[in-house]
Amino acid sequence: MTDQRQPRYVQHLYLNKSNYVQVSSLVNVLSLCTTLRVLDLSDTGFPLDKIWAALKYGGLQIEKLYLGGCYAGKRPAECVQQVKEYFSMAVNLSHISFANTVLPAELMKAMLLGLASNQQLKPYHLDLSGTCEKNCCGVLEACLGNVQCSSISLRDNNMETEMQAVVHALANIKTMRRLDLGGSNLIALRRSSKQAHAVLINKTILDIVKLFSDDSALQLNVSLRTVIIDNNHLGVEGLVDIATAISMWVLLRFEIIDFLVS
Repeated sequence: MTDQRQPRYVQHLYLNKSNYVQVSSLVNVLSLCTTLRVLDLSDTGFPLDKIWAALKYGGLQIEKLYLGGCYAGKRPAECVQQVKEYFSMAVNLSHISFANTVLPAELMKAMLLGLASNQQLKPYHLDLSGTCEKNCCGVLEACLGNVQCSSISLRDNNMETEMQAVVHALANIKTMRRLDLGGSNLIALRRSSKQAHAVLINKTILDIVKLFSDDSALQLNVSLRTVIIDNNHLGVEGLVDIATAISMWVLLRFEIIDFLVS
């Protein structure tokens, strides 16, 4: 087809797991296609620094943006402002996924600040599983509190001792109903035989639940209904702490604990 108008009417573009995506062609489509509602580049290894400028022109109406398993690009620092502007201008985003796409700290910050400044979006799902590189936890601590998401996944980010600070930031998100902190977030701590490390794990998990249950005192999150902390190998003491905290959490109607991985 040689009709130059055709790309403008594409609504769903699924390229997930494609072995080869031509950069120039995709950038052209994204620049022109203002009708696009779903963009899925999952597991393509696509260099994301190539698309941000194009998304500012044609991608502001996108509802579902799947960029997991991609690549931040060779020069991610050069597109920081474009990333911030895109996420501050988008009007329909309901699902945003960067799962298993490692984001440099400056890119993570730009994305979160853009979302935090965007007053047009309704609460959305944000998947940041396996995205954190060094220094990203500090960005999460500083920027997450103003992001109005309904669901967030921070699985497999190996946060170690930084998790408590991140949890305190998450507690300020009053629209959040679902929180996933499962997977490999406490790898070094859970393997350590030191009692101090075991105590820190238990205190962290207890904080996760208590922060979201003591809303009358802290005036923090009152909407959270689901917390996922599977596969962190908490041990018996950790599970006892969780049970104690959950008993105070009147908003949580159902608790599911996978004893095979706990």
